[in-house]
Amino acid sequence: MIAAARETFVRLGYHGASLRQIALQADTTMAMLYRYFPTKAELFEASVLRPFEEFVADLVKEWRNASTSTLPTPELIAGFTHQLYDFTVTHRGLMLTLIAADAFDDDSLGDVRAGFTQTIDNVVTQVMAEREARGWDDIDAEIAAPATMAMIISTALLGDWLFDGQGAPPSRDRILTELTRYEIRAITGR
Repeated sequence: MIAAARETFVRLGYHGASLRQIALQADTTMAMLYRYFPTKAELFEASVLRPFEEFVADLVKEWRNASTSTLPTPELIAGFTHQLYDFTVTHRGLMLTLIAADAFDDDSLGDVRAGFTQTIDNVVTQVMAEREARGWDDIDAEIAAPATMAMIISTALLGDWLFDGQGAPPSRDRILTELTRYEIRAITGR
């Protein structure tokens, strides 16, 4: 059901997809779908938001498990940037669907918005811990962390638009090198 819902939401968007279409795609009944997901928003959360939440939770867990004293700042920043960028490129449809669902200010998506915000807050909390441990006193983590994530995600999502008309588009490595360099300079001032 989750896979069918994800595919349907990505193809039709939150507002274009119906629970009936999802049930047909999943080769199940509406009653069975409602048994597990009483609302469309809950199914959307499970099939579209949850993969992003789980990815970020794993990323933050990996970050917490890495010794701050042994992992240099450039490696820490590069690892985070590369993984978030690659996730976004790999799950482009999912991420666009997640963002587009909010475009119509649907109150039923309140839990989805709250889940997304909590996911970002988990990163902010980790950045604040790193800030203290690493002496990153010049950054406002509550602004810098979400803005940095937005920069990485939007670059991955809009790459075709951002770099169109400039001849051959820049390689993934070139993009990631510059994003990482930009972040390191912003954090360390070097």
